[in-house]
Amino acid sequence: MAETIGIHPKTLLGLRRKDICPFEEGTHYRRKGATTKSPLQWQPEKTEQAFTYFKRADPAEIEIYGGSIGEIDR
Repeated sequence: MAETIGIHPKTLLGLRRKDICPFEEGTHYRRKGATTKSPLQWQPEKTEQAFTYFKRADPAEIEIYGGSIGEIDR
């Protein structure tokens, strides 16, 4: 799925674990087995659409140690 939407596989799985995530289990992916460790099976069309229209964070609003990303760029 990562190749389909043009991102690294670790990025895809990392996004899936975030609190604010473009992907929803049961809509964009499902598990192939009966446990939470089961491999994922993705829905390519729905996942592509969700990633394309996902509202990204403004870097100026992301807080890091000692300020925000927007403050570092200045």
